[in-house]
Amino acid sequence: MVDVTRKHVAPRHRVLVDAKAFLNTTISDGVLFFTAGQIELMRNLMQYANRRSTWVSDYYIGYYLSPDDTDWDLIQERVADLEETLMGNVNILWGYEDTLRVKVVEPDAIAGTNILETGAVPEGKVWLVNLVRGWNATSQSSSTNIGVYSDGSNYPLDDLVTPPSGSDVRFTGHLPLKEGDKIRFTSWGTTLNDDLYLIVVGSIMDVPA
Repeated sequence: MVDVTRKHVAPRHRVLVDAKAFLNTTISDGVLFFTAGQIELMRNLMQYANRRSTWVSDYYIGYYLSPDDTDWDLIQERVADLEETLMGNVNILWGYEDTLRVKVVEPDAIAGTNILETGAVPEGKVWLVNLVRGWNATSQSSSTNIGVYSDGSNYPLDDLVTPPSGSDVRFTGHLPLKEGDKIRFTSWGTTLNDDLYLIVVGSIMDVPA
């Protein structure tokens, strides 16, 4: 028997959301950047996500069934979480400003220990770092290291012992840096006049006021 409280007939212009796909999505988590207009549009569309008749659990010829009570409770939890991200928690939704592209070169290294650093993350910004590379292009160092220099301490990301010339120490991932933080590349046992390189790639984000 069809549950009449869940049975709906949709006009052709109606946009429906598949409840099963929403609750059991195979899409991985990701970091996306939206314009202010896109965010405003999503905020307005959230009113439809709160209507039970917007969601479809099963399709039939001429009608569909909205979610049962169990699925609807799960949908409401996830919709509330999305609403919090879009409207309530300013620490989650940062505004995208520009691509982060930093290249630091030392063409005349001193013998011994050399440190290459990016500038500090400026006030009101967050750097989302996705790639860090550091290397000695000329000769073999005794060891190399990349790390985050924050509040007077260096926090290692990766290191190499006796890397051949041109072999880079590398980090890939999703690394947020706060105001004042820097990325640091250190080369120990460097030969005089070696060429050293540090590359940092990511995104520059505005911290909401």
